[in-house]
Amino acid sequence: MTDEEPWLPASLDGLGIHDSYTIPGGRHVSYARFGDRSGDPVLACHGTPGSRWFGAIYHDVAVEQGYQVITIERPGIGRSSSDPDRRIGTWASDVEAIAEYEGWEQFPVIGFAGGAPYALDCAVGLADRVPRVALVAALGPPAGPQGGLLDRLLGLVARTAPGLGQRLFSIFADAASDDSPEEIAGSLTAEPVLDQTVADGATVAQVLTADLLGAMPKDTAGVVQEFALASQSWTFDLDEVSQPVACWHGTEDNDVPVAATRYLEEQLPNCSATILDGEDHGSTLVRTREEVFEHVLDT
Repeated sequence: MTDEEPWLPASLDGLGIHDSYTIPGGRHVSYARFGDRSGDPVLACHGTPGSRWFGAIYHDVAVEQGYQVITIERPGIGRSSSDPDRRIGTWASDVEAIAEYEGWEQFPVIGFAGGAPYALDCAVGLADRVPRVALVAALGPPAGPQGGLLDRLLGLVARTAPGLGQRLFSIFADAASDDSPEEIAGSLTAEPVLDQTVADGATVAQVLTADLLGAMPKDTAGVVQEFALASQSWTFDLDEVSQPVACWHGTEDNDVPVAATRYLEEQLPNCSATILDGEDHGSTLVRTREEVFEHVLDT
């Protein structure tokens, strides 16, 4: 826990390398690296809401495999500058700027929940750099099944009354400051995975708490913008994704219905889906970490 990030669980203090870069055009982009600091990169796209701390969920797996996991905070999220003109289809250019700066020639991409469209945008916009894609509890395009009831309501508020949306998320962030990591992360899973250690001793609950609250350390406008974008048409077609894509989704996911992944499996040219009976949104994320890495590393 720090004065700058009072919500940060002490177990995560000092974990990862937290960097930033000013991309062409002047925007400040924040990102973090977990896993093996000398390993080749794997890009992990956080959900909505989510932040650079998301990559820590794969920390121990990445250390074991000798890779580093990078999560870049999208515009207006965490420490990244806002961009009122951004769209899902502009994300690949931000990633390319960081890749050029860091010297990453190729990197597979993981997308969780609301991060799925951004992972697929990288596959299309950076096809020469992205060899494989993994999607977990993926949100699909507006043409297919959308998120659960709460996500749909938040999307409606974000589009029609963004000021109200910002207020609602501010209330959530303020209230969460008094809750335990288990209570905060409990909104993502009802399964007994929250006490599992995943990041150098830090638990799932602690990582997910940092991931959620790290998205809005000062204001919530970026999170509201993300919910508004989630229900707008994507700027690419699914048949443009040529890379192998593997999806995992739980049957008890109330945040994003499993039908969204089934739709992606039908529409993507080279996609396989694994449906996990009885798993929910958060438990699917935790229980598939090794399988996700096997796919993106093609092992």
